[in-house]
Amino acid sequence: MPVDVLIVEDSQTDRVLLERIVEGVGHTIRIAKSGADAKAMIEESPPDIVLLDWMLPGIHGEALTKHIRAIDNTKYIYIVFVTSKNSMDAMRTAFAAGADDYMMKPVHRDELAARLRAAERIVRLETRLRERVLELESALRRLEVSAAMKGAVAVTAHSMCPPPPAPVDASLPSGLSETTTWPRLDEILQLSVNEFLMGEFVQNGATPTHVDFDARITLTNVALGLEVALGFAADRGSAEALAQRLFGEPEDDAMLQDLLGEIANTAMGAVKAAFSAEGQAFTAGIPTSGRGDGASWLAEHHPWHRGRVLDHEGVHLAITVAVRQRPTRELKAKELGEGMVLARDVKDDNGVLLVASGTRVSATLAGRLGRIAPNVRVQIIDAAVS
Repeated sequence: MPVDVLIVEDSQTDRVLLERIVEGVGHTIRIAKSGADAKAMIEESPPDIVLLDWMLPGIHGEALTKHIRAIDNTKYIYIVFVTSKNSMDAMRTAFAAGADDYMMKPVHRDELAARLRAAERIVRLETRLRERVLELESALRRLEVSAAMKGAVAVTAHSMCPPPPAPVDASLPSGLSETTTWPRLDEILQLSVNEFLMGEFVQNGATPTHVDFDARITLTNVALGLEVALGFAADRGSAEALAQRLFGEPEDDAMLQDLLGEIANTAMGAVKAAFSAEGQAFTAGIPTSGRGDGASWLAEHHPWHRGRVLDHEGVHLAITVAVRQRPTRELKAKELGEGMVLARDVKDDNGVLLVASGTRVSATLAGRLGRIAPNVRVQIIDAAVS
């Protein structure tokens, strides 16, 4: 199925070459000869992929990329810079602005075709993820209504015969077990998996003997000083069966690994929404992929951890939940790095708020704070997975 590709290029020679390559891959094409034309076309009808030159009449490529990322689109736009700017600084600037890929001119047909196939895979996964998030939000609302009804019944039963106190796991950091979301975590994860993968997965206590693909993602609460990590793993047969269910025959191992990352992203969104509903602000990290070592890494780095396996029609998905305390540390704004989470509001010398606590630092934000307030002291929780 073709995707919509917008080519933003003012050079006729380069534009014709890109058109021929994209047509050869089988995608639909739109053309913009300036940044302003591209901006108007994107706002009217967002494409799936943008092939973008840096030097353009009017709005240049970096500014256009920042504009695209600032738009609240209903779908993800994959941005590929195709440029003659051959320097590491230019590449860093492009990625900091929000680019997904970077290619040098002159363009080689086979290389661009391969990169377009990878972009298409990411676009389809992002589209599926957004659809699943909407479905999951609807399911969570139904779950909350059901929980409220059950809670009313439980209050009545409790007044008649109070239950014994629940056992406390001494290794679990304080503050987490008191939340209403934590006791429902397994239920929330199972529901999110069922919604995303379109199946009725059930819990199985067995631990898989072998996994080929895994992804993990973290949630950080600066008020509690906690990190909750979620790990997902599958053997090759299970991963291929899941990809087949969602997208048809998987293209390669990268697609299977991306799928585990999207499952982790979806589950993280469900858990974060549940915590938010009770007033607990968690900041989301970014998925980290591996080749089967995620569960052992989480067990090694987190004092509290447990594993579950969800099964459906011979497909096995291993889930690890891990928790650790994350104390804050202080550094200068110019020392900030991507993935860190701000533990306190950041203000300038005049007391003006620059960034609110709980914000996860991006490369762009780190660079901006480093320029405008390099020596301001900042308290952070380093939420980057090492």
